Amino acid sequence: MHNACSVSAGESNRTAGRLFGTALLGCLCLCSGLAPSTLRGAEEDAKKPAALVVPPDVRLFSDLTFCTQDNCNLKLNVAVPRQGAGPFPTVVIIHGGGWLYGTYKEKLPLSLRLAQKGYVAVTVGYRLSTANPFPAQVHDVKCAVRWLRANAAAYKIDKERVGVLGYSSGGHLACMLGVTNGKDNLEGNGGAAEESSRVGCVVSCAGLTDLAHLHQCCTKGELNLYGPFMKFAIESFVGGPPAKAGDRYAKASPVTYASKAAAPTLLIHGTRDALVPIEQARRLEKKLREAGAEVRLLPLQGAAHDFTGAHADRAEAAALEFLDRHLKRSGARPESPATTPRP
Repeated sequence: MHNACSVSAGESNRTAGRLFGTALLGCLCLCSGLAPSTLRGAEEDAKKPAALVVPPDVRLFSDLTFCTQDNCNLKLNVAVPRQGAGPFPTVVIIHGGGWLYGTYKEKLPLSLRLAQKGYVAVTVGYRLSTANPFPAQVHDVKCAVRWLRANAAAYKIDKERVGVLGYSSGGHLACMLGVTNGKDNLEGNGGAAEESSRVGCVVSCAGLTDLAHLHQCCTKGELNLYGPFMKFAIESFVGGPPAKAGDRYAKASPVTYASKAAAPTLLIHGTRDALVPIEQARRLEKKLREAGAEVRLLPLQGAAHDFTGAHADRAEAAALEFLDRHLKRSGARPESPATTPRP
């Protein structure tokens, strides 16, 4: 089961969509070598962190509900450094899965590593597009940021130092947090309306930034075997093809909101990403640079959509350096004797 709002009319169509998407995913994994961890079922993800040992210098608050309005039951995990009184800078971590799959539990190992480095690290859930298309997912991650600020004292959070780190479709949502604000009608009504959903910096790994352009690439066959799945994922998220969804493609794309006021952004992308081509990162980088915002693109030479081995190490090191530079104050980070190994 995924962590979505209760389902309304049209469930039969959405069920058919879920089955179609799952079939496409299976075919891609078998036929094209796509790593199952890229876009996997929520049930499989939920099992993986179960055996993970929480290090002694980290306190983990699990399965906290951050949204209960409109029949939602969205949850998050919060990893807090045990050493030091705080408040600590905070990183919100958003999972990928084409907006179709995934769970807030899958990035738990990363959150523990970040907590050992002096961050409050939060893995957040959001409604999946199989039941709730855009803008539900943007509403949810914005709600999570507001909830964290509203509960800052309970979890040693510094409300003024909140960044976001996302992967794939989670990278898209991270970018949306960085480029939008309360005037864009994307806040939703999930609660804590008195708090801001703005973030101080963004790290997007293999994120989608221009949905109309990527959909066009799928239509032209430029993604080869990956095209059918990506086309299905985008249309499920936006609510249809461009001819039907109209300006929703623009409203759902970070490139639309590029401005000088955007949060400092680091885009990390593999040069051999066949699922979300690096052109997606380049398009947002160009828009943000032209607008006068701080942005950097880090191409990972030879990396595919999933970062593994040395590519994963380099991406995490670059992300940490960027987060440190934008969220840390001198002397704010407690030293930890050990670091949770990468699974």
